[in-house]
Amino acid sequence: MRYRTTKDISFPFRIIPLVREIGKTKMEIKVVLKSNYRPALLGQKIEVKIPTPQTTAGVNLFCNKGRSKYKSSDNAVVWRIKRMAGLKEAQLTAEIELLPSTETRK
Repeated sequence: MRYRTTKDISFPFRIIPLVREIGKTKMEIKVVLKSNYRPALLGQKIEVKIPTPQTTAGVNLFCNKGRSKYKSSDNAVVWRIKRMAGLKEAQLTAEIELLPSTETRK
């Protein structure tokens, strides 16, 4: 979707991210996508790209709506939803395994 307006901007979706480091080699990302439009309307072909660290070794994905997969070439999780009604929400959880760091912090 593309918008061009100068005042009274209201976006069709609200994205709420939550990133949590579990350890040195593991992190968890939760993303909640809320639709802000009327219930009579449908959003179609929705795609959300979530960037991941360069040191990502593996990803476990869980989503309650749509499909998701990890694209190592883009270093991103791609979440696709075919259809979403207005005033609804969907959630994606990604457990990311990281490669051990060789740097030591002082």
